[in-house]
Amino acid sequence: MKTFNNQFQLSKQNVLVLVLLEPLASCLSVSALLE
Repeated sequence: MKTFNNQFQLSKQNVLVLVLLEPLASCLSVSALLE
């Protein structure tokens, strides 16, 4: 059960990182297109 909980924590962190990086990545691609 403990290992499952650790994996769950990890996946939550991954989702958080993805949510934070998604707008950043789109901002970078937009600025790359504008140049």
